[in-house]
Amino acid sequence: MEEAVDAMVAPAAQDAWERLSPQEQVAEVLKKVDDYDERAVAELEDVSLRGDEASLETRQAFEEALRFRRNADVLCDGIADAYAAGVVDGEDLEAAVEAVGFDTETIARREDVLEDVASVYELDFRPYGGTLVQDDGDDGTTEADAW
Repeated sequence: MEEAVDAMVAPAAQDAWERLSPQEQVAEVLKKVDDYDERAVAELEDVSLRGDEASLETRQAFEEALRFRRNADVLCDGIADAYAAGVVDGEDLEAAVEAVGFDTETIARREDVLEDVASVYELDFRPYGGTLVQDDGDDGTTEADAW
């Protein structure tokens, strides 16, 4: 989470940050993630999906939305790293999610608008994909459903 904190917290605010509980720190990071995702959506909401070729403004909006997406991802990765390292436990993580009302709907909307614009204008975009469910089969093999 150190990289995420460095990207988010000004050096002058580091002492105040350290005084926050792990739950409060995660809550603050989740608020920033949501902000980045909302800004990514806002960048592309007004882009026409009826063009033949992307205008300069469309390309710039798309690149800005991708930048917001990367920023949000760095912060989410920081939370995951903190959890994996035991800095934040499951209870703190769950409490932070509930405290800020974090919902993945904005992330889904962000991905939808990025994919829509990329598809119409043939822009370089790789939507997320991965394993949704993974478990060991009865015969010891791994079975997974992915998209």
